[in-house]
Amino acid sequence: MKNNFFKLILILAIVFAGCNKAVQMNDEDGEEFASIIGKWKLVNVTIPFVGKVNDYSQYNIVYEFNANGILLVSGKIDHIDAYRGHGTGEHFYSIIDENEASETIPEFRLKIGTAYWAYRISSKELLIDASPLDGTILNFIKIE
Repeated sequence: MKNNFFKLILILAIVFAGCNKAVQMNDEDGEEFASIIGKWKLVNVTIPFVGKVNDYSQYNIVYEFNANGILLVSGKIDHIDAYRGHGTGEHFYSIIDENEASETIPEFRLKIGTAYWAYRISSKELLIDASPLDGTILNFIKIE
């Protein structure tokens, strides 16, 4: 029991350390990339408060963010037990300006459908994070 408690504390410390404001990550050259536009492959989904990581790297689940505010999610997800991403099809999304962001949770600057997410992005990786609200963390790699 004591061992499980320490594991939970460790997981929470890691999660909260990673839950800084939704700032852009820098790539190896120090260059910042702000564009979410393009195709991103879902690699894994972390469920922080359970301490579980679901590996989706063997599936071809693609999130395509288009400039017109439409997110197209594709891939076969029906056979994946307890899938923790967005459903296939079209979803409306928007990037919320810092001035329009919620005063109580300013890091939630990505809106997909009706849900708000924090996000961090680099030229090769995208992280969409709802863990401060007991949600999941979606990890992507850039494919186009």
